[in-house]
Amino acid sequence: MKRVGLLTSGGDCQALNATMRGVAKGLYNELGGDVEIYGIEEGYKGLIYNEYRLLSGRDFAGILTTDPWRASGAFSSGSDTMAGASPAGSSCAR
Repeated sequence: MKRVGLLTSGGDCQALNATMRGVAKGLYNELGGDVEIYGIEEGYKGLIYNEYRLLSGRDFAGILTTDPWRASGAFSSGSDTMAGASPAGSSCAR
């Protein structure tokens, strides 16, 4: 059994969704059921504190047309903002 961890460190990166999908698709096609892909949650913090989850093909379905921040949610706690950051509108004067 091969085990692979995917970690994103945050920030905007062109083609990251396509890269994650390509890696997963290639691994599933090449190794079939002999591979487990884990998403490391919250970037390097998840690596340090062993925060990860087993991913499946469903986690990568539709990722090419997904907002990059939402796609990285596959590897985060589901927040739509970067860890420690507040939504942009919250600091604006109303």
